[in-house]
Amino acid sequence: MSMKLEILVLSGVLDASTVNAWLNLCQDSFEVHAAVNSSTLKPTIQIVLAGIKMEATAAKSWWNENRDELKTLTTWDEFAKKVKDRFVPANWKMDALAHFYAISQGSSSFMDYAARLQEARNTLSSGGTGFTISDSVFKNHLLFFSHLILALRMRSIPSFNYAKTRIDGLIALMSSTWDSMVAERVIRPPLSTTAANIPKPAKAFVLLTDRERDALKHAGGCYRCRRTPTSPGWVKHGARDCPGDEANGISPAPVRPVAAVVEDDTDDDSDGDFITAVMPSCVLGNGSFSEGEKEADGWNR
Repeated sequence: MSMKLEILVLSGVLDASTVNAWLNLCQDSFEVHAAVNSSTLKPTIQIVLAGIKMEATAAKSWWNENRDELKTLTTWDEFAKKVKDRFVPANWKMDALAHFYAISQGSSSFMDYAARLQEARNTLSSGGTGFTISDSVFKNHLLFFSHLILALRMRSIPSFNYAKTRIDGLIALMSSTWDSMVAERVIRPPLSTTAANIPKPAKAFVLLTDRERDALKHAGGCYRCRRTPTSPGWVKHGARDCPGDEANGISPAPVRPVAAVVEDDTDDDSDGDFITAVMPSCVLGNGSFSEGEKEADGWNR
């Protein structure tokens, strides 16, 4: 029985997590291949197989520039050290540890928070003594750095046996509790920040040129949204009752107050084609309205 050796490609961002994970996976692949095929690849072959899989721009350039020297190394560990010296900062362990303890749920969803915390823990897994995160430390951080109301809700569950709850069980319980709190509207769900949900800002009103105004008038279009009957989804309207154009950041025409209306036949770029005029009421010396004035002002109804 034989097995084909598969080496993972090194690509993307060359940070400590990515590089360390890639080196570990390479070594695991070599060990599995040796066990299945009952033969161990020479270090030179291991190094070459790994080198040709370094496809990230910086890593590929480094391999091409140093390949002859790297092929002379006598062990895989020597090659791994060379890779770490080049692409992994000397203080990456302290940086990764600081990053882990800086993580809190904040305004994110619980599962997003748990995923970020788990990723930070995985990064530290190759850090060695003093840097790996134990299950108890991870559980403590997961619970006490979560949303305050979620942490309090978890601690108030009578049957919750924190000491005997495993990490997977704690994540599942906190996740279901979080979903329940969102459904009960105890807390607001995190707002999506995808581009599709970010409203477009309203565009500043720009005066039409004479040519643009004449063209819209000839086409029977609207001076406010600049659309015409040939525009997709067109509904007949004018500037005073314009529904706006959300796709282009044009808001609907403002609602006009009910008042005396004087038609304005001039063509301009205002929001409407009319002028409102509200006449002041006349008050008698004793501060009351006359009966005639009440009727005229619409009081008798």
